[in-house]
Amino acid sequence: MNVGKSFEQLVRERAEEAACKQHDVEGALIVEMDQRAISGDALEAVAVAQAVSRWWQMTVELTSIEKLTAQDAVREARSLAVRDIVDGPVDQAGSAFELAMSAATVEAARIFFRATSYTAIMTGRVS
Repeated sequence: MNVGKSFEQLVRERAEEAACKQHDVEGALIVEMDQRAISGDALEAVAVAQAVSRWWQMTVELTSIEKLTAQDAVREARSLAVRDIVDGPVDQAGSAFELAMSAATVEAARIFFRATSYTAIMTGRVS
């Protein structure tokens, strides 16, 4: 458990973890590009990691720019994530690329939603 840390500190840590994951999968994609062996899995991992990181960054910005409490910022972001999960942009996709990016957006919203339960934030573990 993260004793002594505020909820806002924990949210910021989760945002930093998401940014690090994004950096890692982008690095793996660059390696694949250098080897001229780009996989769909690597592209998907980058698209999802970028979208998850954006969710966390938005949450942090709601606290620092919009001056919401961390709890209210998480609640607001979770409600937007639910909207993407339920009314996701997949139906509006045109090309195969747009469909894949839409699916990544929905998957990222699901990941973020699960990761922003109170327990997940406090423990760093998503059930």
